[in-house]
Amino acid sequence: MDLSNNELNGILPDCIGSARHQSVEAQFSTFGNISYEGNPNLCGPPLSKSCGPTLGPTQLSPNEMNEDRRYEGIDFLILFGSFSLFFVVSFWGFMIVLYFKRNWRYALFTLVDQYGDMIYVKVVLSTRKIGVALTRRG
Repeated sequence: MDLSNNELNGILPDCIGSARHQSVEAQFSTFGNISYEGNPNLCGPPLSKSCGPTLGPTQLSPNEMNEDRRYEGIDFLILFGSFSLFFVVSFWGFMIVLYFKRNWRYALFTLVDQYGDMIYVKVVLSTRKIGVALTRRG
């Protein structure tokens, strides 16, 4: 099991560091410090890094900072790519369904026509009210 580079922080619970009756907890005590590498804010047994009375922010090395920045760009790219893919697939999927289902297409256009007129009237009335309120102020 590798627990490195997963941004864990804080004190490890005592049950992880000690070999208790349960085999899962005892398994954690067999891990070396290298298994927890890349987690600069992690301390306590079974790690050799002891925790002070208060856990303050630790300074990251330049290599760790560059590594974090590299992942930020990748995260943004994955997020943007997945949203774009979702939009394209759903848009064209909807268009294909409307192309083949004539009754759905007519129902959608009728609905848009009915609500479009209602929205248009509400927008015109709202802008007129705002215009009247602004002229009374000035």
